[in-house]
Amino acid sequence: MVPRRELVLSIVLLTTTLCGLTHAQNVTTTLKGTVSAIAEETSTGPELLPDVTLTLVNRDLSTSIRTTTSDASGNFIFRDLPAGNYKLIIEAKGFPRAEKEISLPAGRTSLVEIVLTPSVSEAVTVRQEEGLLSAGDTVTSNTVRAEKLEELPMRSDNYQGALPLTPGIVRDL
Repeated sequence: MVPRRELVLSIVLLTTTLCGLTHAQNVTTTLKGTVSAIAEETSTGPELLPDVTLTLVNRDLSTSIRTTTSDASGNFIFRDLPAGNYKLIIEAKGFPRAEKEISLPAGRTSLVEIVLTPSVSEAVTVRQEEGLLSAGDTVTSNTVRAEKLEELPMRSDNYQGALPLTPGIVRDL
């Protein structure tokens, strides 16, 4: 025969375990939503974006990272997530990277709409290149043949008289 005290203790323990199992079934949550884009200069509505990469980082468990991609209709879903605080990172080609803080309560499905706006940026790269004027060494050479020396009028009949025949050399007067 089981003593009454042990029977009561067994019933309390069994009840606590069953309540814990019931509660454990509701600790997960789901996040779903859509990704769209709207241009600043147009008055048309947002356009749904396919193939957007969404990364969900659990702030409470930094090792828990999930990634998905939006479908052809711009829809995405994360299932069986532990309740908590998350950072959603959105990356789409042609759009700046976006981040959104989200708190997901246990046992519910949370909906989020993400609207991206394209941005235009310009970059100028300046490179130092050698232009028309060069700071490098210059070499000037010229060959004057004996026939030319005899034909051309020169001040003196020596090699110094032929120096002005070379480009870049100016004779002092």
